[in-house]
Amino acid sequence: MEVILGPFHPHLEDALVEEILRAKAGAPLAPILILVPSNSLRRRLKVLLARERGLSFLNLHILTFYQLSARLVEERCGSAAPPLSDNALLEELLRQILRLGLPGAAPFAALEEKAGGPAALWQTLRDLKDGAVDPATALEAARGDLFEESTDSVQPLLALFETFLSGTKNWGLRDYADLDLMALDQAPASAYLKQFQRVFYYGFYDLTQVQLDIFQAVARSYPTTLFFPLVHEKPKHRAWTFAERFYERYVHGMAAGGARVRNLVAPGPVAADASLLSLFAADKDRPRQAKIDGVRIKAWSCFSPREEIDAAAKEILRLVMEEGLSFDQIGVVGRALESHRPWIKEIFSRHAIPFVTSAEAPLGEHPLAKAALLLANLPLKGYLRSHVIDLCDSPFFNHAASPGAAAPRPDLWDLATRLAGVSKGIEEWRRLEKYLARGIAAAESDDEDERRKIAVPAGQVRALRDLFAALSG
Repeated sequence: MEVILGPFHPHLEDALVEEILRAKAGAPLAPILILVPSNSLRRRLKVLLARERGLSFLNLHILTFYQLSARLVEERCGSAAPPLSDNALLEELLRQILRLGLPGAAPFAALEEKAGGPAALWQTLRDLKDGAVDPATALEAARGDLFEESTDSVQPLLALFETFLSGTKNWGLRDYADLDLMALDQAPASAYLKQFQRVFYYGFYDLTQVQLDIFQAVARSYPTTLFFPLVHEKPKHRAWTFAERFYERYVHGMAAGGARVRNLVAPGPVAADASLLSLFAADKDRPRQAKIDGVRIKAWSCFSPREEIDAAAKEILRLVMEEGLSFDQIGVVGRALESHRPWIKEIFSRHAIPFVTSAEAPLGEHPLAKAALLLANLPLKGYLRSHVIDLCDSPFFNHAASPGAAAPRPDLWDLATRLAGVSKGIEEWRRLEKYLARGIAAAESDDEDERRKIAVPAGQVRALRDLFAALSG
């Protein structure tokens, strides 16, 4: 393994481009794999290579850690990776454990009724899961006083964690940590990974335990280069403290075992950009760093992405109305914005806050993609009534009505299927046949004085029947 150390821009970026060109020299079809921790960094590398450097490659794969795990699990199982449960479902499982008073739940029962309580507790359990903690082993250690701190609060948490894991197993619920564990067993002997001439790990400075295990398995089994964001300053500077702690604990040992380490920036007091390091400067550092005067820092604790965006919106409005800032003078920065994107759009629009965001909407949210998925899944879902109506109502669905047929009215089709009692299945859709001549009518109110009829004309019923016949035929 080779380790390359330096700041992201421009050092690691330049080094990555050089290593790709070196690997591709004389062998343009040589398969290369680049692994990155996030989609945002994956997009950044695409922009760097294609737009900024004007390069084009064949057989260059850029995957996130999640995408690699999904590929390895697919290779192991011979089918698509199992679906992962979202946080809301896992939080609800935890809420039910607390509500039923299962083992380990008693000390945390009060959290069940508090807003955000189960969500906060799930984050703690997820940290244990990401750390590959075995609750049975940890409980034995706690009972044997092997922890340095008091175990009065640790033992109930581990007991709850054990109950939670048992529940997820019984219900077949999985999250990212489970996917990584399944991928770990496949990594050392993966035919998918063996095809690559070189594997580049780029840009991570921290990993969960199971992600670290996968990285070490890949680095030991395949020719790997790690691009790690770190500058060895002398004296050490706090800007690199977090990355250096991880490097010394987990990567340096691999380097000592024979890996080649290359520093892109020579150690020294001016190793890194002063404008960057000034963000971390303490008072004793001020003489050699650019001064930052008048900076005020406030901190809010929030339980969910929605509350975080709501707090940010209120602070933006306060800055505009009370301190006279304009909207284009305010920026919102997040480590990852994908989970916040729906709330950004909803909350900022509600408060009339103009915004531009780098968080991109998934392809599946585009109306054209939605229509395509609905059409493809109709037979699989048994022609579910709501899916058929949603497809017919899509602006990208071409009804192709026959000459003389009634103009499409998906709103009336929705009403007709409800009145006819259509739910799913071709047999239920055939109930429309008896209304082809007379249409469908029903009383809207049972009050004799106020009763009025709601009706779907026969022409609309025939149009819907013909359209469904085309879809199901």
